[in-house]
Amino acid sequence: MAKVSIIIPSYNSEKYISNCLDSIFSQTHDDLEVVLVDDCSTDHSYDIMRSYEKREPRRLKLVRNPENKGAGASRNIGLDIADGKYIGFVDSDDYIDLDAVKKMHDSLEKTGVDIARISRRIVYKGHDVSFLGRKLDVREDGIIVPKQEIEYLTSDSPGVTNKMFRRELIGDAKFPEKLKWEDYPFSIPLMYKASGVVTAPNTNYNYNLNFSGTTVGDASKVSPRLLDIFTCSDIIRNEILTDTTDDKVKAQIDFLCIQNCLQRIRDIFYSNISLKEKRELINLISTLINKKYGNWQNNPLYIEYKKTRTFYRLRMDLIEQLIINDKYETLEVPELEQQVQKILTKKNH
Repeated sequence: MAKVSIIIPSYNSEKYISNCLDSIFSQTHDDLEVVLVDDCSTDHSYDIMRSYEKREPRRLKLVRNPENKGAGASRNIGLDIADGKYIGFVDSDDYIDLDAVKKMHDSLEKTGVDIARISRRIVYKGHDVSFLGRKLDVREDGIIVPKQEIEYLTSDSPGVTNKMFRRELIGDAKFPEKLKWEDYPFSIPLMYKASGVVTAPNTNYNYNLNFSGTTVGDASKVSPRLLDIFTCSDIIRNEILTDTTDDKVKAQIDFLCIQNCLQRIRDIFYSNISLKEKRELINLISTLINKKYGNWQNNPLYIEYKKTRTFYRLRMDLIEQLIINDKYETLEVPELEQQVQKILTKKNH
């Protein structure tokens, strides 16, 4: 039975951390360590973690950052400390089914591929609301080879928390630090490089829909780090694309970057700012996408998405009504970014 390391970054999670840790220390897989990185919490999280450290001195490695560094840096600290053959990630306000680690571990051992994943169950106040998320694409043999089925990279969740990675695959890879959406440029290049992704059956990563959390709690606001998504997308392109990359792969990666950035347009659309501000930001971001990754409204894969996904089409039709294609076309990328940042600075002060 190979050792598994579970890395947990935590910041102000006193309401959830006990449930998270209980779900991990109760796993049916025995050879397991938890690397818990407290990111300078200001609540009682660290006191709770210390109590678990006393109860689980052999299996818990506890680190406290001297200053708040963010999830990316905290996960990197965890990667430096972890010594498992396999690496998993759990967020401190979530929890996993009691057989999740064993089933992912066993799937990796049996198949020899590099990544295992499980279903992502979305929970709100104890109720299963998974219909709000993406459905897991499961094959008969449970294995997907992303290099052969490149569309997998846009269909699967780019998050790391429902996956287990072979440590050899990770190698020296790190999460980008001080960026929002730091999962994307870590997980997507690894998925592309992986020998295969196997789906472990009948177990879940349980994502707490937490309206006071760092992601959902800010859903009505426009993120001051909105431009981070372009930085993350550019990292992905630089990691995967070369001069000899197949055109089909290039097209899929560009569409992946478009999709990542369109998600931020949808965030703007549903935010609580004025319609005038929404229109201005949406047009700026839309033009920025066009300049960096090609015209997204004419992208064949985007058009195909709209044809085959009714809810997606309805949402994007609403957004497209706010777009004036030639409004900022004369501006170059740095000027567009400056305009976006000017609005974001104004909205967040």
